[in-house]
Amino acid sequence: MLVDPPRGQAEGSKMEATSYAEDLKSLVKNPSYILSTAGSTAVAFVAGALAWWGPKFIALGKAVHLHDNTVDMGQVSFVFGLLAMIAGITGVPLGSFAGQRLRVRFPRADPLVCAFGLFMSTPLMLGVLLMAGVNTDATFVLAFFGQVFLNLNWAIVADILLYVVVPTRRATAAAFQILISHALGDAGSPYFIGQVSEALKPYFNTSSEILVDANGSLGNSSQLISTPMPPLSGNCSNSTLNLDDYVPLQWSLTMCIIVQMLGGLFFLATAVFLVRDKEKADRTVATANGSVLTTRSLTPEDSSTGCDNPALEKEPIVN
Repeated sequence: MLVDPPRGQAEGSKMEATSYAEDLKSLVKNPSYILSTAGSTAVAFVAGALAWWGPKFIALGKAVHLHDNTVDMGQVSFVFGLLAMIAGITGVPLGSFAGQRLRVRFPRADPLVCAFGLFMSTPLMLGVLLMAGVNTDATFVLAFFGQVFLNLNWAIVADILLYVVVPTRRATAAAFQILISHALGDAGSPYFIGQVSEALKPYFNTSSEILVDANGSLGNSSQLISTPMPPLSGNCSNSTLNLDDYVPLQWSLTMCIIVQMLGGLFFLATAVFLVRDKEKADRTVATANGSVLTTRSLTPEDSSTGCDNPALEKEPIVN
């Protein structure tokens, strides 16, 4: 049986755990932690909304584009899910690799990589909203690359937490970061997007209809009949689809674009405080371990070291 060391001492720290209230007070006063959590929440909001509404929206767009009331929702969901999985497998390690390589020379690189990912993902996701009713294949391509950039931040946000929060408070910090990002992010974003879509329907209810013949295919003007459309919750594979569902959902999903931009700004703000908060955490740990930290300018030789922030050096305390 292994003995579980006191919190924070597994990595050699001699810090003593503080009260829960003191931990929370310290975290609230940590700008890098608060801002990176806000950025992560924005990413979770978009990811949750896309996972829920993405396949439905693309199916609606395909139906509008093809004038086809037999769109296979299962096939659209499968392709979207497959692309989302590959985007995650690609984006998460890519973001981690970029952060590790860049932070050696640029101490603020981690949040900048996160911001870059969100700002690059934003126009791609906007392209998804605009292309869904025009070209389904192009929509899937845009969605894939948009999600690759969206996924750049996951590993980096966890890494930021580890070096801006002292060891004895990391468990609490991680718990609250997970709680906030999911509670205010992907847990509620599908419901919020759906409610906004329903609220917009009266403004776009122009009785738009897809004209199909009796066999469900587009006919000539003498054969066309007007087919009433079911609500958005209908099964796309067995019912007709209509702009009264497509356009409100398209507009409600623009909320994701706004949230992505806000997330990028949160990560840019994180970069402003990152170095200061990391140095503060390092000094707190060093003081508890009986050493102090001195700072120096970065040199080219630092790029070959494995130190996250080579500008910080430990020196023993001399009494």
